[in-house]
Formats: sequence, structure tokens, C-alpha cells
Amino acid sequence: MIRKVVNPSFPCKIIVLNIKNALHGLKGFQRRNHYNSTCKYWKINEEHRNNDIFKFVVGLVDGYAETAYEIINWFPTKEKQYVGRYEFKGLENIKTKEFIGSNFRKQRSLCMGHWQWGGYLVVEFNGKGKFKILKGQTDSQWTDC
Repeated sequence: MIRKVVNPSFPCKIIVLNIKNALHGLKGFQRRNHYNSTCKYWKINEEHRNNDIFKFVVGLVDGYAETAYEIINWFPTKEKQYVGRYEFKGLENIKTKEFIGSNFRKQRSLCMGHWQWGGYLVVEFNGKGKFKILKGQTDSQWTDC
């Protein structure tokens, strides 16, 4: 199956997370549903928790968007084993549906070292077919989706 390349129709800055381990219960993780796999227990920089700027989170499995949520708010987790990590409350809506099933492999491949070590990405899309990496790669330039 060929999946569409991510290319949102609107400008946005999004946080991209690898949810594969959490979703499939790998490496001792116990969050086996899509919402909890995406929303819980992340080490997210304070600047990226500003949901006025970074409005969306997309959860990837093997480079494809399995989940997408508009962020309502971030808050520190109450789980003792995840002290210092954050969760967010999120909603699915018409804009988040544009991301579901999309191929993010190009964005991920530009940041593979960062991604493989468990880092999240921040990607800005201009709504006109271009993106740039804001976290995960240095010296990112606008690139065709």
C-alpha cells in the first residue's frame, strides 16, 4: 500500500513522537491504546509544551502516522515512575485527520540519529508543500514534502 506523503493544507508546527513501543507493549511499556500511547509520559522541552505555538502531536509507527491530536494542555504526570515527564490532553478533529496514515519517513530520515535515541521531532509545515525540522536536526532548510 502506498501512503500519502505528509503535506498538511494549513501552516502548523507539530511534535512528532515514536509510539511504537508504547502501542505494542514493547520494552515493558503498558500503554496499549492509541490515545495513551501518544499522550503519556514524554520528556518534552518547556518551549515545545506551548500549545499556542505547537498545536498538534502526531504519533508514528514505522514512519507512518497512527495518531494525531490537537493539544489542549500539557501537565506533569502524577505517575511516580515517570517523574519529570509530561502528558497532554488532546482531541481529534478535522485538522488532525489530515495527518492520519501519512508517510513521515522523509522527515524521520533527516533526523535518524536523534530519532533512534528516543528523541522527538518538531516539524514546521508551511501549508504549501514545504517543511523544515525545528528539533531533531541542525541547520534545517525548507524542503519539499
